[in-house]
Amino acid sequence: MNVFYQRSDEDNNPIPNPASTADNSDPGDGWSNLNYLNFDGDYVRHDENNQVAPAPQPYQRYDENNIPIASAPYIRHDEDNNSVPNPPPIPNS
Repeated sequence: MNVFYQRSDEDNNPIPNPASTADNSDPGDGWSNLNYLNFDGDYVRHDENNQVAPAPQPYQRYDENNIPIASAPYIRHDEDNNSVPNPPPIPNS
């Protein structure tokens, strides 16, 4: 984890780093956890007029009458159209 990172302005003067929290990822079975600094905690999204923008919404398909279309989860299939389970994670070497 890089805790020694120092931001600088355009004149190479040190400026304070954004607020961060120590975090830990859990990528799943067979993978190593990764410790990292999360700098997104105080991020505020703005629109082109510098107004606070709402959080992005998940993608939703609509038909030609603007009625939502339900999307099924992705399922892998083999050549005989039988569902195939997802492969296990690649083990660390």
